[in-house]
Amino acid sequence: MLTVRRTLVFLLLPGCIFLSEEDLAQRLDRDGDGVLEQDDCDDGDPERKAAWDCYVDEDGDGFGDEEKERVQSCWCKDGLSRVGGDCDDSDASLNETSLRYEDADGDGYGDATQEPEYVCDDDGMAQVGGDCDDSDAEVHPIATEVCDAIDNDCDSVVDEGLKSIWYLDSDGDGFGRHEGAELRACFPPDGRPYVANDRDCDDADPSTYLDAPQRCDDVDHDCDGMVDFDADEDGLSAFHCGGTDCNDGDPLVHLPALDIADDWFDNNCDGAWNEHLLSSYDARVVGEAAADRAYAVSIGGDMNRDGYADLVIGASGYDVEVDKQVYESVGAVYIVFGPITGEVSLADFSVDGQGELPGVKI
Repeated sequence: MLTVRRTLVFLLLPGCIFLSEEDLAQRLDRDGDGVLEQDDCDDGDPERKAAWDCYVDEDGDGFGDEEKERVQSCWCKDGLSRVGGDCDDSDASLNETSLRYEDADGDGYGDATQEPEYVCDDDGMAQVGGDCDDSDAEVHPIATEVCDAIDNDCDSVVDEGLKSIWYLDSDGDGFGRHEGAELRACFPPDGRPYVANDRDCDDADPSTYLDAPQRCDDVDHDCDGMVDFDADEDGLSAFHCGGTDCNDGDPLVHLPALDIADDWFDNNCDGAWNEHLLSSYDARVVGEAAADRAYAVSIGGDMNRDGYADLVIGASGYDVEVDKQVYESVGAVYIVFGPITGEVSLADFSVDGQGELPGVKI
């Protein structure tokens, strides 16, 4: 059997040499721009050849200082820039693209009516506009609004929420008209009778205003809604006007009137109070049954407002019969209206107060 063997034979031809990658790069020009790879900043871009002249950019704003010596670099980064024009390389906000507004009043806000300019000189300029009055340093977008008829904060609204209400004082008594004729302003108008209160119920009468001295006539001088000689409208004139009403604020107090017991008022203007008390009664109260013991006896005041003190009695042993069923010791409460004299039997009291004696059983 015939076997064929193949043998690879390497021949070293005369004139051929081996090149390393480093040697190869020194001899190649991949982008064909005439600059060898080792000297080309980007051998894949024929437009990009030698290193650039870069400007030093210390403030990192992308604009270099043209006054300083340039640096050769392929990429102009890390503190370098291909673009000059930085007039202050220590301030990133200042370069040839810096927009500034004219700031005549020096408040840090530029004139809102002027267009911004590209400048490098920051003197008399501001980075922010919006100043509605560039002649007044107290007026700008973040100023505090004060009541002075000026738009201090440049929001196109003057004195918002700060104006006071002034009321016309036609009679010159220092008290303004309660209704109508009011004015909203920072200050009252010069030469016109306006005041800060509305306490006058009759602005045509200088003797009439809130808490004014009372007079004995048919006029409400003190603006309390009632005429002075009969303030409580009980039909009787007050003492200070020569009448018989010693308390012109209470229609139940006058002369003559029923003196209500235990209310600590002199209802009938006789100089005494708490007349007709229980202590003035001479009486004996008897329960309905022998077991109806009065465990609680109390002063009831003058419940029916008849001028006499009333008595409240609690009988805990009282029995109640409902549908022929007797419930023992349910208890009852009796209200005995004054005046009380002689012997009083609680058996004569009814639930509705219509019994033979003036009183109520509960």
